[in-house]
Amino acid sequence: MNVEDFLKYGDMYYDRFMVTQDLKYLEEAKYYFEKALPHKAAQLRLYIIYRILGEDAKAQELYEKMEKPYQLYLDALIVREDDPFKAMELLEHALEYNPDFPEFYLYYSSLLMEMGQYEKGLEILKKGMEKHPFVELVYKTYLKFKNAKNLRMLEITLGLDGTIKNRNEYGVSLGWDLLTSSWAGREGDSIIVRVPEDKELREIVIDMLYH
Repeated sequence: MNVEDFLKYGDMYYDRFMVTQDLKYLEEAKYYFEKALPHKAAQLRLYIIYRILGEDAKAQELYEKMEKPYQLYLDALIVREDDPFKAMELLEHALEYNPDFPEFYLYYSSLLMEMGQYEKGLEILKKGMEKHPFVELVYKTYLKFKNAKNLRMLEITLGLDGTIKNRNEYGVSLGWDLLTSSWAGREGDSIIVRVPEDKELREIVIDMLYH
């Protein structure tokens, strides 16, 4: 296996942890990301994993070895929930230091969109497109949500064995809401999945949630 394979498997197990909150998946993700070191993306993901697992000494050691823009990116992750405006400021500085890392553009744009600043989020992606072809794919994907005609969402409640316990439909106001309202996570003994009714957009969201 090469570094890209380690990153792919690490992402896969991390995504499973995010849905199930089962720490065994986080341990698997940690294993693969450690194999991918010193790749920058692996460092960023490992820092978060170490923090979640309470391995603070490892997290701090990794943080201190990072260059300034990556430290700013992690600082933004930490303060995002309590102070999203501070997180945006940190991400702006991260891009000033290093405009060549695609994840900065992706994370900054997603934060802007969550704050309702959709057009500015698209502007950030446009800047990233000049350097990273992958960012252009994300930009085009966001446009599909912006211009969506079907504004219906599905909320599906699953048992832990995968059986469907309940299914609801509801409408949203804007195409952007189809993306920002999409979510999957565990609540008690159930897994809740919220996705667009539109088949194409639903497949995009499911790929984002589960790779």
